[in-house]
Formats: sequence, C-alpha cells, structure tokens
Amino acid sequence: MQITRLGVLWDEAALAGLLKTKVPVCYGGESVLLNRARVAYGVAYWHGVAFTASRRGLIAFMFDQEWRARYATPGKRAQVPLDAAFAVLKIDKDYTHEAVFRCVPA
Repeated sequence: MQITRLGVLWDEAALAGLLKTKVPVCYGGESVLLNRARVAYGVAYWHGVAFTASRRGLIAFMFDQEWRARYATPGKRAQVPLDAAFAVLKIDKDYTHEAVFRCVPA
C-alpha cells in the first residue's frame, strides 16, 4: 500500500509462508520478511511501502486520514482524475446530461 497524491494505492503481495515472528512475502519480484505482529495488528513497512493484513476497517480509515493530512485541501473534497471518474460512472467522454443522471431517482 502506498499513499500518493492520487490516493491510497493498494497492491497485492503473495504470502510465502508463516514463521513464528516473521511473514515472508513476495512483492515486486523480491522476497521480503515482515514482522508478523505488525502485519497482523497494524502496519509493517519495507522501503516505504506499508503492508497490512486488511484493506478494510480501522487501518483503511487511518490510511485515508493520512492521505487527507498530506494532500487534501481544507474545506474541499478530494478530487478524482477525470478519466477515473468517467470509468467509475461508466459514461463516455462525449457524455450527455441524461447519461450522467440516469441513475438518480426522480
């Protein structure tokens, strides 16, 4: 997981086993040994990349708060890049008013 101006970016790491105090994972083509307790109950860092056991709950909220502290402008909502917004809303670049508001109840 990395926190960038675009937001909290999640990526997968392949679990390579479990040891008594360490968790071996494969990430970005490299073998990494992480502290098992930190991964399970919080965050373990390796080269500035955060590893955690869950993408939900309190830890996700904490990462979101960290992003807001770093990049959000006070009083404004976080902006989504236009291309990403089009993809999420499933509308074409040549959108119409009806296409944008088709799911909004009257």
